[in-house]
Amino acid sequence: MKIRVCRGWMLARLGVGLISLLAGPTWAQQAPGDRSLVRAVQVVVEGPGSPLVRRAAELLCRQIERRCGAAICTRGEGEVKVVLSVEPGPGAEGFSIEEASDGGIHITGHDERGLLYGVGKFLRGSQFADGALRPGAWRGSSAPARPVRGIYFGAFTGNYYCAAPLEEIRGYLEDLALWGCNSLTVVLPLVPPGADPQHRGEWFARQRAIMEAGRELGLSVGVLIIANGGPVVRPELRAKGQGRGGFAPDWTLCPSIPEAWDLLLEQYREAFAALADLELGHLIIWPYDGGGCDCEDCRPWGSNGFLRIARAEADLFREVFPKGQIVLSTWYFDEGEWAGLAERFAGETPWADFILADHALGQFPAFLRERGVPGGLPLLGFPEISMWDAGGLGPWGGFGANPAPGLLQTWWEQARAALSGAYPYSEGIFEDINKVIALQLLWSPERSALDIVREYAAFEFSPEVADEVVAAVQILEANGRRALLGQETGRYELREDAEGELRGAVRLAQEDAGAERAYGLLVGVDARLSQYARSAWRWRILLLRALIDRELVAHDGLLTAACEQATCELERIYHAQGAPPTVRPPHMGWLRAGPDQ
Repeated sequence: MKIRVCRGWMLARLGVGLISLLAGPTWAQQAPGDRSLVRAVQVVVEGPGSPLVRRAAELLCRQIERRCGAAICTRGEGEVKVVLSVEPGPGAEGFSIEEASDGGIHITGHDERGLLYGVGKFLRGSQFADGALRPGAWRGSSAPARPVRGIYFGAFTGNYYCAAPLEEIRGYLEDLALWGCNSLTVVLPLVPPGADPQHRGEWFARQRAIMEAGRELGLSVGVLIIANGGPVVRPELRAKGQGRGGFAPDWTLCPSIPEAWDLLLEQYREAFAALADLELGHLIIWPYDGGGCDCEDCRPWGSNGFLRIARAEADLFREVFPKGQIVLSTWYFDEGEWAGLAERFAGETPWADFILADHALGQFPAFLRERGVPGGLPLLGFPEISMWDAGGLGPWGGFGANPAPGLLQTWWEQARAALSGAYPYSEGIFEDINKVIALQLLWSPERSALDIVREYAAFEFSPEVADEVVAAVQILEANGRRALLGQETGRYELREDAEGELRGAVRLAQEDAGAERAYGLLVGVDARLSQYARSAWRWRILLLRALIDRELVAHDGLLTAACEQATCELERIYHAQGAPPTVRPPHMGWLRAGPDQ
């Protein structure tokens, strides 16, 4: 079917947009005269129609067009009318979906963001197939329980966010916004570790474009900085010691050295000024895993040197962005640093707006559970949703989707009472399910992670296959911790726990029989999907993951020709052809020669 976009859409700029979706055949299994099945939808924007309101209407139309193949035109009467409007209501960023007096459907945002989230809810309850639409039946009001529902794009390791076309990333941000995302963080676009300084302009422009895309969706956009990260111009300015979790001695300065202190503040002053027009909403200041200093004057880093330089950086940020909020990260803090931070903030008015906590899924800091948040500040989580299955060995996402509903449920049960929001850490699109789980738990804390997976499967694939997808996802999570034993053997084995103990090949064969069942479930689902769902990347990375698991179990953990074909497809989906091995799906040829050969 040809898609025709009429110029009349531009009438939305005048305040009222009228759009009809004219479609083709109906579902054969539906009884004649079923009023819930429509072939034409009229979308009306009431009121002045701000840019974000028009964007919400545009996304509604685009999603329906994409999922059922309907033509978009401003002419013709719809079989059902969907009215979009913004009216103040209870609950910031909330919405209501109600029946209109004329038989149509009214989606009302309590504010502009709320309208966007209401459109997402309506779409997720709808069904699509070959030009026909069954409008979502959910009615009522909803508002988010947590004010910060963010995502952190770790766009610095050569991963998807570094390589994918910007238009694709914009589309992905739209998808996350429809699930309730209201905040985006990227790493501050300085020269990343190991990069040639001449590429600074290109790097800066890409990160800026991602932030601009977030702002166009009404998201709060912010940046993350490593507190003492910066170019080391002379060896004597370097930070001391080994740091924790990825310390970069060639890219960290000791802030207790006056010249290094000045260099750090100079680079951030320049970077903040270059982003002033974006009206950044927040700054996350990071301690370890790239930062840290263990010299006598900085030690203990988390409650001493880190806090001194972080406060100076926070002051710089607020000079440029007076309304911006400061998020103080505690990544890799030990008990002594937590206690030191609590002592510091007990003796002064905290200069941060939030504390960011978490180390890994299922490992919420004991200090917070036992003694509360230092300074009584609101707490944000930082669930690591990307690397949990491969640990530091990688490649994370290399075998496809890595759903973790069980781990996220554990994290939520530990942290939910304390959290005001979260920024899940993302290295790409392979953990799309995990992002959605986190966003929806923050919206509706009483929901279960598996219930959210069921809604995800119903929307992205089909309501008829949702239970089978949920069953398969649980098996995939149980088989998730897979590690390469060594280049010489080329064998991938399951790891028993987060500490990395291996099950062993014999136990793998005995306990991993569920891989065959997961693959069988998803192959059965594949045959029943629409062409749109079957070809979408979300389905492909899930099905390919099940295929690879099945092959590894059947062949003693060794990659096969079928695995090779699957990882090549994943590589194309991720745009990872030139990516480093940590984020690039593995190939058989790497086993002995290595990925760079």
